[in-house]
Amino acid sequence: MKKYWFKTLCLLCVVLLTSVLLVSCDDDDNDGDPRNGMIENRTPYAVRLNFSGIKIIEIAPNAIVRENALEEGKTYQIQATIFDNAGAVLEVVNSSTYIDKDADDRIVANQTCSWYIRIWGEAVPFTIESAS
Repeated sequence: MKKYWFKTLCLLCVVLLTSVLLVSCDDDDNDGDPRNGMIENRTPYAVRLNFSGIKIIEIAPNAIVRENALEEGKTYQIQATIFDNAGAVLEVVNSSTYIDKDADDRIVANQTCSWYIRIWGEAVPFTIESAS
């Protein structure tokens, strides 16, 4: 009888240990790509973003752009240039963001992404915020 209980207890321990490992190693990012990001222009003006001189993106007023060409595991200096309707520079705003090596599930404008950049404001000074 003792042998039966001992085997049952050992089997139960193995099952519990295996289930704990499976649950703790669960990946909840849906195997997303950490390079997938969103850039949101919440201004009434056109914006040009320069990512460390490597990538330049132009965004229309009040537009959202999906971006996935930035390298993961790297920090980018961001220079946002805001233009008025005549094409004159209103302001240049500098910031930085890190593109993480792990994908996160953020929701921006009902879209899932790993990082985002948001430029907002109605007039000078404009604000740039980012998260990754």
